[in-house]
Amino acid sequence: MANDGKEQQTAVEKLREEWKKKDMEYKVPSDVARLFHIVAAAKDLKDTTNLAHLVASLARELRGLEMKQAELDEKEEKERAKEMAEAVAKDAQAAKEAKEKEEHPQAPSRPAYAYTPPERRV
Repeated sequence: MANDGKEQQTAVEKLREEWKKKDMEYKVPSDVARLFHIVAAAKDLKDTTNLAHLVASLARELRGLEMKQAELDEKEEKERAKEMAEAVAKDAQAAKEAKEKEEHPQAPSRPAYAYTPPERRV
C-alpha cells in the first residue's frame, strides 16, 4: 500500500504511537504534587528530632502513591487491550476489503446516472 512513496500507517501503528506519547506525560498531576511534598519533607529529615514519625508518614505516602498508580495502570491496561482489539479488527477489515478489491477489480456497481422513463418522473 504505497502512497506517493509513503506507506500508510495501520490502526495498530497509530495506536502504539499515541500510547508512546501518552506514556511520556505524567499520569496524574496531583500525584506529582504529592511526590514533591514527600521530597520536601525528606529534605527536612536532617532538621527533625523525631525522625521515626516523619519516616513512617513518608512511607505511608509512598505506599499510597504506589497503590493508586497500580489501580490506574490496571485500568489503563484494560482500556489499552480493548483499543488494541478494535485496531486489530479495523486492520483486518481493511485487509479483507483490499483483498476483495484485488479479486474483483470491476465489480458491477450502480451507475452514477440511472435512466428514469418519462411516465415515472415527477
